[in-house]
Amino acid sequence: MIKVGLDQVHALAKAEGLDVLGGSEPADDNFAHLPLDTHYLMLLGPARTGFWPHFMQTPEWQAGFPDPMDLWSARVISAMAMDLGGRALFPFGGSPYLPFYT
Repeated sequence: MIKVGLDQVHALAKAEGLDVLGGSEPADDNFAHLPLDTHYLMLLGPARTGFWPHFMQTPEWQAGFPDPMDLWSARVISAMAMDLGGRALFPFGGSPYLPFYT
């Protein structure tokens, strides 16, 4: 397991117009749907300021692709996770859908 500082996560997120909205160690049945090797889970979301101008400059938005936010999220957050030695999980992309709301 790679040890990552929270400052590093925040810096990578901020560079993409994102904030860390929360995190948790998967410690009960609510997390049974996660991969077995999950040690910590972090939730990212748009920063209150600066996100939309940043996002509107991305290739996914500029090209007018369908679902540009999903495409951008998959590209950017997957790369961040890989850089941090982790794995990105998304509420889109096909069944089985992960229960992000619960």
